[in-house]
Amino acid sequence: MKYILSILAGISIYVLTYNILGLFGQKPTHISVEIDAEVLKDDLFQLFYHVAEEVSFDKKHKVNTRVKGQEGIQKIVFRIPADKDVQKLRLDIGTNKEQAAMKITNLAIKSDNKSISFKENFFEVFTKNQYINYEEPYLITMELADRYDPFFVSAPLREEFRTLRQEQYTFSPTIQHTMALIVAIAILFFTLQIQIKQTYDNLAQNAFISVFIVMLNIPLISTVFNLEKGQDQTNFEKRKLTERPEFSFRKSFPQEYESYYNDNFGFRNTLVNWASQIKLNFFKTSPRPGSVLFGKDNFLFYNSETDVYPSYSNANLMSPSQLEHKYQELVLRKQRLNKRGIAFICAFAPNKHTIYSEYLPHAMHMQKTTQITLADQMVDYFGTRGFPIIDMRAELLEAKQDKLIYCKLDSHWNADGAYIGYKTFMNKAYPILNERPHDIEDFNIIYLTQKTGDLVNMLAIDSISNYIDIRPVYSLKNKENKFTKLDVTGFPSRTEITRNEFCGNRKKVLIFRDSYTSALMRFLSSHFYEVTYIWTDYNESIVKKVNPDVVISFRLERYLKKL
Repeated sequence: MKYILSILAGISIYVLTYNILGLFGQKPTHISVEIDAEVLKDDLFQLFYHVAEEVSFDKKHKVNTRVKGQEGIQKIVFRIPADKDVQKLRLDIGTNKEQAAMKITNLAIKSDNKSISFKENFFEVFTKNQYINYEEPYLITMELADRYDPFFVSAPLREEFRTLRQEQYTFSPTIQHTMALIVAIAILFFTLQIQIKQTYDNLAQNAFISVFIVMLNIPLISTVFNLEKGQDQTNFEKRKLTERPEFSFRKSFPQEYESYYNDNFGFRNTLVNWASQIKLNFFKTSPRPGSVLFGKDNFLFYNSETDVYPSYSNANLMSPSQLEHKYQELVLRKQRLNKRGIAFICAFAPNKHTIYSEYLPHAMHMQKTTQITLADQMVDYFGTRGFPIIDMRAELLEAKQDKLIYCKLDSHWNADGAYIGYKTFMNKAYPILNERPHDIEDFNIIYLTQKTGDLVNMLAIDSISNYIDIRPVYSLKNKENKFTKLDVTGFPSRTEITRNEFCGNRKKVLIFRDSYTSALMRFLSSHFYEVTYIWTDYNESIVKKVNPDVVISFRLERYLKKL
């Protein structure tokens, strides 16, 4: 009974301490808008805040901040009076027309000890205008019709600002819970030791046990009391975590809730990141070999068993009958399109594994079943039958002798590789498109460093010590030859439509694509009046909807069967 009383006393002390600390509160005097960004040249950023009594943004509700150009992420801070009923924000990202490509990695609004971050959904909450082009992860500002005014406008943020304007506690909830827990455990432990009169050795042993129990329960305590509220909630795994299921008495509910808890327990992201860093830095092994493997010279390689393995191991070869079936499928498609006056072109970009095979890890080399690839099969078979597939492997293999053309930390080619791919494609498709590629001298090119990429993200970390990528960024010197993006309502998700009024033609191009085409958009859209990029397999209903002059099926090598 005496032990139960001690435990109850400890719980009471915890609750009392927590509430006493919570008495110290005050209303914030200002709210900060903090931006984590890389800005390479000096500039002036402006933040407009729309208040309730006004129809729109007003210059009297504006904050200016001078930004010093420098490499690396810096924090840009604006302060807004906390007594303003803010509805929306407008972020003007500069007045310097010569600004280089920049990155915004996070935007957060903060009061004294509360914070709301838009790191994961920045581009969902903040909409860019036509003076900004986004080539992940870079923002490229541009001048249109002698006007330069790049800015983002937020969705309504009234509730977020109201939350931050509320009375704030001197001690954050995390500090309150932690201090209350320490006091309660200390007093509980002290009273128990007095009651049972243990020796010093037993005291030390029980102290160790107590600390161990507290550590085991920290994730649960964090979940119950929401200790991570206002903290960085970065999901290093870059996947959609399981959502909380609605309570019901169905048999599957316990399993569904277990899956939810396994994805969302307290401090999970931090623990996942720590575990990955330990494996990388101490044991020099991939924490997720089923997704990413470490190659030579700091190259990372994608290693999905169902996605890329059949391609780099050459286990996806076609039989003669399968090749003939695919050939007939594409020939019939071409004939149907040609009858409607639509040209049809097939092309593919090689895997990173193909261009940089010498850097593959030994395990990947050992898994190759033959030196003949599916690309070899299809290019040869279709070519001899009079249906050429545009193949850019030879040009890329030659170009890599002079520069890095694929990302080391990402599964995609970089802008240098994309330019070689674009140039090869345009030259080989010239008889159909009647367009020659821009020369390299037509572009301004800057080179930036980056410590991340999709392969780093797959490892559930944000960077790897001593691993760096060089990322080129291309922009046309001819400011008039710029394209704008059109509304994509009614099209599949991830569709992008561009229009170039200054290209000198009225050609409409429809491209069925995958992620590799994203880097080509800057180049291809400068040549045609309208280009529709559809991230899906060939779809006849979309062809009828767009009614293009040219249909292009452009795929990555490992997706050649989806041409």
